[in-house]
Amino acid sequence: MGLILAIAALWLFGTSSALAQSEDWLVLPVADTEDSPWMETVVAEVSRELRWQGIGVWSSGQAVSAFEQRGSAAPPELTESTVKALEMRSEAAVRQLALGEYQRALKELDAAQALSTPVLVALNRDPERARTVLDTCLYRVRALLETGDGAGAKAQAIDCVRMVPNTDPTPYMHPPKVADLYAEALRPGPEARGSLLVESEPANCGARVNGVLLGRTPLEMKGFYPGETRVQVECEPEARGRVHPVGLSRGRSTLFVVNRFDRAIRTAPVVHLQYAEPGTQAQRARDARELARALPAARRCHRS
Repeated sequence: MGLILAIAALWLFGTSSALAQSEDWLVLPVADTEDSPWMETVVAEVSRELRWQGIGVWSSGQAVSAFEQRGSAAPPELTESTVKALEMRSEAAVRQLALGEYQRALKELDAAQALSTPVLVALNRDPERARTVLDTCLYRVRALLETGDGAGAKAQAIDCVRMVPNTDPTPYMHPPKVADLYAEALRPGPEARGSLLVESEPANCGARVNGVLLGRTPLEMKGFYPGETRVQVECEPEARGRVHPVGLSRGRSTLFVVNRFDRAIRTAPVVHLQYAEPGTQAQRARDARELARALPAARRCHRS
């Protein structure tokens, strides 16, 4: 069985009275092995005991959701069934476009987008699949143009740039009016003057945006449209990085990733720290504080 480093990992600065009846504490296990069947049971038991004493505790689901939204999530798994379903939807949309059945094409494309969005960072790792995602996105631009929705088509072209950065569509696949709209989206105006600086410890790690490898850290990229994107930093060739959501603005957005911490954090089945090799108690305490900063608890700290 692994070591439970922190019975109550987060608490507010202040007096003990500030703890009662508020969700300020998190049961944070630490494991030294992959196989930790004890974890969910222990977290549930300790949480119940703390609540019985009048101390508010984060539920496991709350902690996982909050950390994955503000910190990072495990990279999604891409199944062959998802890939085949996406290809089928895309091919069906092409047939409907050729027949002039634009509303039916939009339904197929909406279904394709619903399939691709959750696993976009996994799809875009492969250049050919990334091109397929981009082509499918541009089919939707065409369908919107054909139905007279010029504004929607322009917004969709911008979404295509966001979804699959630094990728070219299949040559001669899209009509000139679609290609022109996409080319215009690639030349961002004042609404897309944001930049993203990705740094890491150690440096010289691969930096992926929505799954597409764009360079090595430290890396500053310009010309981003405002909105959320997903960034992975990968320091080991075979290890897929955790997915960091980054809200981009018109100014400069930054992301700093500590590889050692990224390798230690887990969000399944509960939020916990897991180490492949021994470490010091102080080091693990620092990791717990790093975890606390990613949660909506910026002024909280770790207690072991």
